[in-house]
Amino acid sequence: MQNTEKKNNPVKTLIAVVFLVIFLGISLSYILFSAYSARHSMSLIAGEAQQAVGNVKNDNLNDPEIYALLKEKDWLSSRLEANSGDSISLSLNLKDSVMQIELQGVVLKKSKITNIRFSGFFDRLDATTYDYLFSKPLKTLSFDATTPKIPLMVKKAPADTIEAQLQLKKDTVKKAEPVEWRLNLEHDITLIVKGLDPDAPAVTSTQLYSRYGIKRFINGMKEISQFKAPAYKPVIYVFIPVDDARSIFRALPIEALVCIRN
Repeated sequence: MQNTEKKNNPVKTLIAVVFLVIFLGISLSYILFSAYSARHSMSLIAGEAQQAVGNVKNDNLNDPEIYALLKEKDWLSSRLEANSGDSISLSLNLKDSVMQIELQGVVLKKSKITNIRFSGFFDRLDATTYDYLFSKPLKTLSFDATTPKIPLMVKKAPADTIEAQLQLKKDTVKKAEPVEWRLNLEHDITLIVKGLDPDAPAVTSTQLYSRYGIKRFINGMKEISQFKAPAYKPVIYVFIPVDDARSIFRALPIEALVCIRN
């Protein structure tokens, strides 16, 4: 009786092992370099915060009850400053999962945040650094989006009533365009807002955030290949209904002030 079992090809096995070792080495390099960048970024901001208060340490601020009161004070004072002008500002309350735009103290639109993801950087902030970052509104330095700030609509006038009805039906059933926008704020903080369409095929926030993580991994590996530590930017990634995401983005000025409550 012939032995029909196939022998393992040692060359293929060796190649697979080599690729596995390379992949693990690359992944480990990314983790180590990213951790270094995160610690370095946090130490720089903490140093700036200490200089802002004259290098005077006040450990009492880190008491949980006092820290909570400090966050509430910073939340109110930053919104008060943002609303003192004549421009629309964005307020992001991560504690209560609410995003809203305001003008001179009047809430123009409020949206419930369905899911939130953010860098561990924000959980590791001490009271002094938190106060330094969020006691004032953050200025938007740049932005990008998948939807235009001012939509351009070109429509051909219908020739008759039947064509008008067909055009209306076509517009009604047209799927909403995907909406995602990013605000690059002071202190290298990035805010990403993703609009979720309830009528679209189910895609979880975890899947979307994972895609973003893969993009960061690829960009980080490009920097490591150039012998650079990956740039670390704390990220807040929030998910709101797609119509809210579109209207809020279009209402914001180019250099919008952003108030954050964690």
